[in-house]
Amino acid sequence: MDRRQQITQYISSGTKGIEIGPWCNPLTPKRAGYNCTIIDVFDTSTLKARASADPSISKEQEDSIENVDLVGSSSKIEELVASINALGEFDYIVSSHNFEHVPDIIRFFQGCEKVLKPDGVLSMAIPDRRGCFDYFRPNSSLAEVLDSHFTNRKQPNTAQIFEHCSLYARQVLDSVSVSGFHTGVKATNIEPFETLTETFEIWKARLVSGDDAYVDVHCWTFTPSSFEAIFMELSFLGLTKLEIMSVEAVGGEFHVHFRNRAEHIQWDKKDFYRRRLALLQKTNDEACVTSPLFQRQAAEIEKFEQCRKELETKLFESDKEKELLILQLKKMKHDLSSTHSIVVALKNSSSWKCTAPLRYVIKKLRQAFCER
Repeated sequence: MDRRQQITQYISSGTKGIEIGPWCNPLTPKRAGYNCTIIDVFDTSTLKARASADPSISKEQEDSIENVDLVGSSSKIEELVASINALGEFDYIVSSHNFEHVPDIIRFFQGCEKVLKPDGVLSMAIPDRRGCFDYFRPNSSLAEVLDSHFTNRKQPNTAQIFEHCSLYARQVLDSVSVSGFHTGVKATNIEPFETLTETFEIWKARLVSGDDAYVDVHCWTFTPSSFEAIFMELSFLGLTKLEIMSVEAVGGEFHVHFRNRAEHIQWDKKDFYRRRLALLQKTNDEACVTSPLFQRQAAEIEKFEQCRKELETKLFESDKEKELLILQLKKMKHDLSSTHSIVVALKNSSSWKCTAPLRYVIKKLRQAFCER
């Protein structure tokens, strides 16, 4: 399956759905037959104007922009859908690289529950912090997620803006910065921009002036397991009815699919803490990918493994040669034994004995001839 098929694998074009912020790369476009409502923070004309002004956006991509049906933040998805009296009528919601921008993800999940039918599907592509500019940022925590919800956060706070900007990473190849990269690239090629002082000054200036203008950043940073762990904790705490069907890491992102349950999951406490521990341990394992030391050790192991395979091949070839020599030696012994038997048989034969005087005379004549 290609990327679009992976993200939309639980979605049918004949069903009723919502796509959040598709920009110029819709996953469920109306022109392809999808019965899809588009939600975006900008209206259609604004999106097209922004695309036209962006030299990296082609005319073909600009023409792919869908007409926006509901204008607003996805964190208010419940209110937006309620405005058209359609709560509980949708079979799916699909989103690609929008979730990490949502200031209050608990509110978003709870809104999706109200918008979807029972057993409806929420499918999302979320950036893996190990494969994007969030490379050096720590994983978001449950505490941060809870705090954003219970303080009714409506936009990124100053700390999130500072962290996003001060640790913004790029890949450097032959002294040239490359903004896009994927999970597993050479760790020593990833560097943050050297803007710590400037970012700090902006933070102080905003605090002094009281500037609360909305700054769009990644509010949340995850690896596949860190995300799954936090979501499972939210479920255990009774903060969402959604249930994860699958989580799959793909390049610099991961795809998550949820099912909308009628009731909250009734967790077995012992099973929850067992699964939680496994995910927390796996989260630590995932962090190794970004470690230069780990990558060096992994490269050494790979080199040793290659040497081992080459030695095994040589030993195998030597064993084959040894086996061949043994077979040849056995054949020579067999041929020698057969020849010896023939000679003995000849010596013991009557014809050999009868011709002995004649062979004696011939031998003497040969000696005499050689002496001359």
